Amino acid sequence: MKTPRVLESLGLPSSSQRFYRQLRVADGLSVEEVAERLEMSPEELVDQMAPLVAVGVASLTDGTLRVVPPQHAVGILLEREASALALGVERVASLVASVRLLGSGSAATDGLDPGLPNQLDGEVVDSAAPMEMIEAWVAESSGDIMFLRPDQWRLPSEPRSAALFDQVLQQGRRARAIYPVRALHEARSMLIARSEAGEEIRLLPEVPTRLGIVGQNRALMPEYPGATGMRTTVLRDPGLVAILSFYFEVLWDQSVALHSLMEGDSREELQDLLLTELASGARDEQIARRLGIGLRTVRRRVANLMLELGAETRFEAGVEAVRRGLI
Repeated sequence: MKTPRVLESLGLPSSSQRFYRQLRVADGLSVEEVAERLEMSPEELVDQMAPLVAVGVASLTDGTLRVVPPQHAVGILLEREASALALGVERVASLVASVRLLGSGSAATDGLDPGLPNQLDGEVVDSAAPMEMIEAWVAESSGDIMFLRPDQWRLPSEPRSAALFDQVLQQGRRARAIYPVRALHEARSMLIARSEAGEEIRLLPEVPTRLGIVGQNRALMPEYPGATGMRTTVLRDPGLVAILSFYFEVLWDQSVALHSLMEGDSREELQDLLLTELASGARDEQIARRLGIGLRTVRRRVANLMLELGAETRFEAGVEAVRRGLI
């Protein structure tokens, strides 16, 4: 498995990474001393440091250079990603609440001018995700589709959903879906069939909500994010759909491809999922249920991972895995 450098995870270009390594040995020196060593002016030094300062791995305090060591940079990375994700979730929840108000016809919306161009385009419908609506969206659009599917293989509408995905694939469009790992145990043949048809499938220990995205301006999800719901939030606002698409891509990057777990020795892929669960603070019982493996097996693998990573605690193992670029 390729282990990315910490600064690559922070999104810095290679030139900034090289400059970071040069500055590490100059930690604690004055700006003038560092500039002289690097044969540049203090102004040029400050300008070149800007990307490192922006992500918090370097700073100037009273004219003295301070450079964060790599192991501390991991903490900065985690804080940045956690903050971004928290803001994204908060934004989605706020927008869904706004759409719910727009669709309620309550007094809360009486003062809104329907002619305003910035009014949200969406509503809440009194039913679970309507297949007729999704089919119409696919027929009238040309974009790709993305679905979070925590439990849909259990529903009576699954054959109709499979036909819809086939239609998209036959048109040369991309169809992606994320399932929980338990689907591999409960609906293995279905996953294999859909994968062979061309659907791109990835797995997570747990999928947080149902979600369907069609193209760039159509999305739907339960009124309250989750796996079930009697009412559905329907969105046709490109800005809101873009946020949900970003959320899907974040989960997609964290997930494991189906074929990786199906072909050959899948221990490495299972280890990735196990490390992700450890970093999130999940208990052994939760990990066993989400990954579909025995509790004894989970405890044995956790112990082996802690030994391999040189960690004394489960949380330390998760942090060390992030530091090494394993998750």
